[in-house]
Amino acid sequence: MDTKMKAVRAGHKGAVTKLLKKFEEIQQSSEADHEEISTLLEVVTQKKRTLENINEKILEQTSDEDVAVEIQESDEYMFNLEYKLRQITKLSKSVQNQRLSSTVTLLRQSKDV
Repeated sequence: MDTKMKAVRAGHKGAVTKLLKKFEEIQQSSEADHEEISTLLEVVTQKKRTLENINEKILEQTSDEDVAVEIQESDEYMFNLEYKLRQITKLSKSVQNQRLSSTVTLLRQSKDV
């Protein structure tokens, strides 16, 4: 069971890697879409929750001598994932603020006409 859970976790980590590559592409793009970023944020957040649950199950099944290593490895991965989530959140807020600023500018311009 431990091996199967680790394989499931590896699959979810692979999916997260693809999502984070998508985030890097969005960061490089001059035309970042708020909806795309918001969706990415939601999906990566859900993957984080899934991985947390899987990590708990694996830890329950891990032998006493391997617990410390398992905790260290999963904590390191989760720390990095949380950091990336914060970056995605920051970009999402930035794009949303730019969109609001553009809308306000357009409204002011239409008022002046």
